[in-house]
Amino acid sequence: MLFLQVDRELIVLDEPTAAVDRENVQLLFQVMQAHPERTYLMITHDVRDLHAFTDYQVLWLNDRQVTTLSKRTFEAASAQADFVALFKTQ
Repeated sequence: MLFLQVDRELIVLDEPTAAVDRENVQLLFQVMQAHPERTYLMITHDVRDLHAFTDYQVLWLNDRQVTTLSKRTFEAASAQADFVALFKTQ
């Protein structure tokens, strides 16, 4: 968790929970939540990671197009939606 040692407004985390047990994932999320002044861009394929946060946005890059989904939109989206179906089955 090197990002804890630097004072940055934007932190980019690429698959920070990959190969990490859920107990340590929770510790990571607690640290993130303790710094609400920072913006975190987290790349993940694990939908469980989203449930740790009260608010988030999902960005999907497909064919050079970016689609943005709010938490409400993402959680309410039909399982038939292409992106949501792919993400939630991972």
